[in-house]
Amino acid sequence: MTNNPQETNLDDIVSQILGSIPEVERAEVRLPSLGKIYGLESEYVHLRAMTFDDEKALLALKDKSQAINLLISRCLEENIDPRSLIQQDKIFLIIQIRNLSVGSNYDVDIFCNSCNEKNSFTVDVLNTFSCNYPDEPLEKTREIELPVIKQKVVVRRATATELEQPTEKLYQNLWRFVVSIAGNSSTKVKIEVMDKLPRKDIHAIVNALGSSEIGLNTNFLFQCEHCGFEEVNDLTTSPDFFTMR
Repeated sequence: MTNNPQETNLDDIVSQILGSIPEVERAEVRLPSLGKIYGLESEYVHLRAMTFDDEKALLALKDKSQAINLLISRCLEENIDPRSLIQQDKIFLIIQIRNLSVGSNYDVDIFCNSCNEKNSFTVDVLNTFSCNYPDEPLEKTREIELPVIKQKVVVRRATATELEQPTEKLYQNLWRFVVSIAGNSSTKVKIEVMDKLPRKDIHAIVNALGSSEIGLNTNFLFQCEHCGFEEVNDLTTSPDFFTMR
């Protein structure tokens, strides 16, 4: 605060004009992974709604593929690198930020796969999506038994960023996610074994990278209002779901 009377008067005028602005909405939410995987002591994290400053930062972002990471880094109060988030936590957080910022109602257009007619309706995301939680907090690694060679493999859980890379690149670097195989952690051994594994065992490792057993169920049952055709739809596959509008 300044001692200049004119500036003080200006501060008072601005404060009076903006006095009715509500505080940015905040929420405490429980992570699907329960947080231990990021070194958190609590299962809960704290979020705030998106602000106009956040929107300007997103518009100024040169690499638009980093928009979700930027938004999470700005709206998540805990010190977690968004690039370290597993996919289920990342989707959960951005949906929660969306709910805080624009509300839980989502206007959607779906074209029926039977009659090709457009259906327009509103979905209440809070009442539609349910979240599955594990009995115990997720660990960074998990052990599985390969179905063909019957050997134990310790696999590191992949982050959402790592799973977003092209499948070919993921497969080429799959050995990097293997902590040990049959108790052996040698890089040379892992590379040699991975190159010779049966296809079924490779897919078992790929499946172990994710955490599909937890997180939000973003599917809902859609019934066409024109022909009555029913199908399961995933709201998050819509390109404008995360635009915050």
